[in-house]
Amino acid sequence: MTPTKTTASRIMAYALAGLGLVSAGAGAMYLYLRDRQPDVRVQPQPAGTPAASASGDIVITLTPEAATRAGIRTARPTVGQVAGRVTIPGIVEPNPYNQVVVRSVAAGQVRSVTVELGVAVKRADLLATIHSPELAETAREFLSMQSEFEAAHQRLTRLEGLVKLGAASQQELETARAEHTRHSTDVESARSKLTLLGLTTNQIASLSATTSMDSIVRITSPRDGVITTRSINTGANIVASTDLFTVTDLSAVWVVANVYERDLGRIKIGTAATITAAVVNGRRWSGRVSYIDPQLAADTRTAKVRIELPNADRALKFGMYADVAIAASETAKAVLIPRSAIQTIGAQSVVYVTDPQRPGRYVERSIVVGPSSGPTAEVLTGIVDTDEVVVEGSFALRAERDRLGLPPPVSVVTPPVAPVGAAVQRVAIDVTKEGFVPATAEVKAGVPIELVFTRRTEETCAKEIDVPSIKVRKALFLNQPVAIAVPAGPARTLEFACGMNMFKGSVVVR
Repeated sequence: MTPTKTTASRIMAYALAGLGLVSAGAGAMYLYLRDRQPDVRVQPQPAGTPAASASGDIVITLTPEAATRAGIRTARPTVGQVAGRVTIPGIVEPNPYNQVVVRSVAAGQVRSVTVELGVAVKRADLLATIHSPELAETAREFLSMQSEFEAAHQRLTRLEGLVKLGAASQQELETARAEHTRHSTDVESARSKLTLLGLTTNQIASLSATTSMDSIVRITSPRDGVITTRSINTGANIVASTDLFTVTDLSAVWVVANVYERDLGRIKIGTAATITAAVVNGRRWSGRVSYIDPQLAADTRTAKVRIELPNADRALKFGMYADVAIAASETAKAVLIPRSAIQTIGAQSVVYVTDPQRPGRYVERSIVVGPSSGPTAEVLTGIVDTDEVVVEGSFALRAERDRLGLPPPVSVVTPPVAPVGAAVQRVAIDVTKEGFVPATAEVKAGVPIELVFTRRTEETCAKEIDVPSIKVRKALFLNQPVAIAVPAGPARTLEFACGMNMFKGSVVVR
């Protein structure tokens, strides 16, 4: 073998050895990274592939080593007694019965505005002046009608004397009386219009043909209160019935709160309530429930309650948030979890629940959180007391979903009406270009139902889902599950349809 061939063989051997070392290093690095990184998958899978999660939730799968490094610890929720009160957020609103909107009585141009926002006014105080040719024209019409009335009155008096003497007929007298009545009505109509335009009784009485016609309309306050809105400035041209000011009595305000359906039976008219506001530290207001809305909101399953509070010092401002604690008539059971288990994504609270059939899988559940008590929080919907919830390490799961840019969680606003401990029957329904899949499902009576609709294609008219029996209608976004909670009930058939009522389906409750 020549030296040249020997050198070439050595070079080839070195190259093969180098490639082997590179390959071995890459393999070792792959194995290392595989153990370091969690295996994350999102359910549901693409259209046509069975979803591992029946509800279409986002699922994160971790190896046992990754779960240990993340500090994952799970526990079941506890079933505890909610204290004998209902604590809910509220908002301060004006009492509309003590609020008056001041409107323009005539068209014209604003000459002056004498009050500013927040100024206290008394009844009959001047608020603004408006130059209105309509006022001068109405005054001229009034004087003309009054002159015609006086002439008609003199003719009637004269005819009454002539009839007594037999110099005039009864028919002429009746005609004169009818004309007198017509002119009297015209005068009173013009007088009323002048009063509406702001003239007082004395000002109307002082009008005469020799006086200059006043064209200034004076806007005065109809009651004592505070100017809470002002919609005009000097020089503005306005039409009749334009809103100019709002005068509000601030000595009393309303606090309005939304009470969940399940708590309504514990609250009555006259129930005592305590209100606190974070911006007014250490201050408490006491009141009583004065109104409970007889109609529930279909989307939130809540009813408004109202508490009226004195506000002489004006410490409570309109739009201010407040905490409302209503003394309930009895305690109630509730599902409680540690606050550390809850993560907030956007405006939606979520928790992560283990899959009992496949260890290492963590299903994201959207929940509605009720009142909190120290380190625990009440969960109104989304989980039951038999679920295994991630109580420690949930932030690591949330961080992974954020890193991967996963879609937002299902928005849930409907609280359940089922008793604590009852299972929830979840029915996953896909929306395809052919319709609902499945179009018919069967569930048990007496158990809450959660219908989860997921639109899988753009080639469908089903962009909304409508469940008429529970008065729920929601938009369907592509590949985003939409959950609809149905309270437990007797045997029946729940009909549902697309927004255009072209695709239909049903759930048979037996």
